[in-house]
Amino acid sequence: MDLQFLTPLGGFLSVVLPLLGAGASWLVSIIVKSRKANTMKVVQLLQKANDKAEKDLVAERAAHEETRRKLNKAKSKFKAVAGKWREQLIANDLVPDPADWPEDEHD
Repeated sequence: MDLQFLTPLGGFLSVVLPLLGAGASWLVSIIVKSRKANTMKVVQLLQKANDKAEKDLVAERAAHEETRRKLNKAKSKFKAVAGKWREQLIANDLVPDPADWPEDEHD
């Protein structure tokens, strides 16, 4: 290899290699930007899904609390009626002991 061949080759490579490096860095930056944009879209979708799930959970908890409150109210009414019934049995000299009661004959 002589100098007449190496000089143009060196000049060519000194121009082409930096251009190739710049092109590669440009492609990498485009790919990184694209991935960041896709990641942000996924994050936004997950945030929306999380917000919806939290709203559903709050609504479900409210419904559960309402049902629990209604059941507690019904239970207290039942206990009040049962207490009055027991008092009536005692007032009429009857022992309110379920162990002594006969079995129900209907199913």
